[in-house]
Amino acid sequence: MLKFTVLNGRVVPDPSLLMITEFTNIINYGVKKKKEDLANRMLLYVFFCCDLTDANPLKDVDYRMKQEQANARAFKGGHKFNVTEQNLIDAAVDAYNFFNETALERASLAYDKKIDEIRTLLEDMLPEAHAVYTNCLCENCEETVNIIDKYVSNNKIIADFAKQVNDLSNYKLRTMETAKKIENTGRVRGDKGSSLIERGSFRDKAKI
Repeated sequence: MLKFTVLNGRVVPDPSLLMITEFTNIINYGVKKKKEDLANRMLLYVFFCCDLTDANPLKDVDYRMKQEQANARAFKGGHKFNVTEQNLIDAAVDAYNFFNETALERASLAYDKKIDEIRTLLEDMLPEAHAVYTNCLCENCEETVNIIDKYVSNNKIIADFAKQVNDLSNYKLRTMETAKKIENTGRVRGDKGSSLIERGSFRDKAKI
């Protein structure tokens, strides 16, 4: 697996990192441009977006906000990547995920995305009740009158969304527990986690 070591806001190159072209390309780009700090911040950006260990303060950020937050944190206010830099970033993210993620982690990512999407729906949905009217056709009425027959609400929809969040959370928890058991047997890796950003999905999100 690839290992990112971050000390005092800087990525310390690890031997495994320097064996991967996608990362050395970023380092070489910084040397060529005489902007080694830019290269470091690009690597830090990849770390913030991809790493899921406790060392990454952004590991649990909503995936829809992660790129924006990673950019703001890595570049202390934000940075607009040019075409070359964006291509280097995309390649590095793909490489990070290729060498680190597992099938269980991809499943966990799917749960995270669905939970965030359903949570957004819940936040935007307010409880509502609507009256259902029927026409009164009794002989005592001189004219047709609409009367309230019953009320309907969206409470069931809200409850169903809440149940989906609960179910997905339980599925994710069981998936993570299974992944941890596999890690403890040494079949996957040691005590480190890895990226849950799907390869290819990164560049399809909203551009920074």
